[in-house]
Amino acid sequence: MFEPDFSPEKFLEPEYTPEKFCTNASKQFTDREEFQAAFHRVLKEKGQGHKVLVYYGVGGIGKTSLLTELRRQLKDLDPGKPTALIDFKELIHCAQDDALFILRESLNQSIKGRIPFPTFDLAFAVHKKKLEPHIPIQIRDLPFLEEGELVADIIDMCGDVPVIGLVPKFIKLVTKGQTKYEQWAANIKEDIAIIEKLDQTKLVKLLPYYWAKDLKRYLNRNQHSVGAVIFFDTYEALWEIKKQGTILEQDKWVRELIINLPQILWVISGREKLRWVEDKAEWAKVLEQHLIGSLAKGDAEYYLDSCGIREKDIRYAIIEGSKGVPLYLDISVDTYREIINRQVIPTPEDFAKTPKEVFTRFIQYLSLAELATLKILSIPRSWDYSLFAELVAQFKTGYPFTEYGNLFRFSFISQWDGQLRWNMHDLMRQSLVDNIQQETPIVFKEVNESIFEYFNRQLEAINIKNISENEKLALTEAFYQLELTKEYDKLFTWFSGKAFFLKVVVSGIY
Repeated sequence: MFEPDFSPEKFLEPEYTPEKFCTNASKQFTDREEFQAAFHRVLKEKGQGHKVLVYYGVGGIGKTSLLTELRRQLKDLDPGKPTALIDFKELIHCAQDDALFILRESLNQSIKGRIPFPTFDLAFAVHKKKLEPHIPIQIRDLPFLEEGELVADIIDMCGDVPVIGLVPKFIKLVTKGQTKYEQWAANIKEDIAIIEKLDQTKLVKLLPYYWAKDLKRYLNRNQHSVGAVIFFDTYEALWEIKKQGTILEQDKWVRELIINLPQILWVISGREKLRWVEDKAEWAKVLEQHLIGSLAKGDAEYYLDSCGIREKDIRYAIIEGSKGVPLYLDISVDTYREIINRQVIPTPEDFAKTPKEVFTRFIQYLSLAELATLKILSIPRSWDYSLFAELVAQFKTGYPFTEYGNLFRFSFISQWDGQLRWNMHDLMRQSLVDNIQQETPIVFKEVNESIFEYFNRQLEAINIKNISENEKLALTEAFYQLELTKEYDKLFTWFSGKAFFLKVVVSGIY
């Protein structure tokens, strides 16, 4: 058996070794060519018909990494193509209108411009007005608007969103010299007349239709062959948050959006195969679904060897225990390294026999300070040094501030959206949260309250005219932490004072 060298010279480590260039299994997994090939084939072959490419599999199998890689490749292949991504686990409420706002903003960011959605904007504004007819609507109440857009111009002219006489008011805008509307005035005039007549319950169901109509107009004008590619990640979150109604009712708005946009290639990842054929048999010709399974034993062997695990019996134990799931392989590699760091020779018995045991075995080899710190960092969805330092000091975990960067050696911690923020893989995060809730629920409650106060303090001087990115983050994270408490009276009171700002965030943070 290979025996690690624990001589003093061992700790004078070279900067460059194969192990230090070892890519996480969950990221290396995207190199499996079959899934990339399916995407590029569909992208190349797609005409004007509907197409939905689905990747499904258990948590930790590498679906998010796959979508990230596909988006990167698409950007290199066709930099000008509009793309958008929604990760449903990041949405506050997975609501239809929120998702449509985020999709729109994501498309705008991909083209570094602004796609006009005049019909959708009007339909949403009228829907909001009919929902709350006694409350005047100003431009600031519709945070997705910019000056000079249709609804903004109507509000400027009328002082509110009118629900009667919309067509004459639109014609008046055109005749007053608003030539920007002339190219599609004839088409939108009919839509405006219909929007005016519909009650708000019917109007909200038509929001995907009007959103799609505006995007289709833009794509046709700009002559995109495959108009755009839209990615949906963590699709199962649609059911985890909104539990009422049947399975097929929860994502009906998504199907409506897809039906109205045949130019789009849709790529969806989630834990389960889509069952849309139960709604309409025609979906069978549209859906191409790929089960993402475990890594083949040969691939897992290669990965573990590249990470410096030379002992064949240990590699075998890790592969059997992880069942080839990339996340569990990564954590087992972390476990191996922690054992080595303790100057102990690892044996096959040190590693889990089932995926469920992987977490338990891993935390056995952490110091108390490391484990306590990882537990409290699992409660926020992401953190930076400031939040780390405040939580470590307040809850006295014993972890040195100077060792902050050493936390990032763990494979399940990654940089968040290219910023100086970090987060954990969902499954590891949930395992740590479950652990702290079971063992010390009072500590979980105190950390949760502390994180809420940390973000809420950042909102004391918020300015609607100039909301910073940090304030946007603080709004969503404060809401998330308060929602975890299930103290709904407190949540309602807080939310009532922040509802407008949250709407601003929903339309622009993703």
